[in-house]
Amino acid sequence: MASREIALPEDYQDLLKVLKERVRGTRAQAVRTVNSQLIGLYWSIGRDILQRQDAEGWGSGVIARLAEDLRTEFPEMKGPSQRNLQYMRTMAEAGGARQMCHKRNCPGAISALFWIRPRPARSGTGMRPQGWSMGGPGTC
Repeated sequence: MASREIALPEDYQDLLKVLKERVRGTRAQAVRTVNSQLIGLYWSIGRDILQRQDAEGWGSGVIARLAEDLRTEFPEMKGPSQRNLQYMRTMAEAGGARQMCHKRNCPGAISALFWIRPRPARSGTGMRPQGWSMGGPGTC
């Protein structure tokens, strides 16, 4: 007898609905957890770059090489471009995700974000932390 031909219990559809909701909820929670961890990683990378630049006077050439070496080691990872490393640095410079959460006393809020990126200054040169915008993956 094929699975579509069997007699199902009366509450089968209710059980199926509950299980589908549970799977969807767990998947969404897993995505938020991963995103939270990635944002923490990005912030720490930016912090390390910022600290080294301040202590050792790193220039953009070092960041470009760092991006190239990280992409070589982690080819499946989309984050470590030179531009994104600069965004990570700027996020750390402005306080970034950890500071935002601390100020709002909401440790779970940051986990709902896919990506945080600094908005570039429209006038003048370079990146300046003038606020933060949220976007989906790959928006940087």
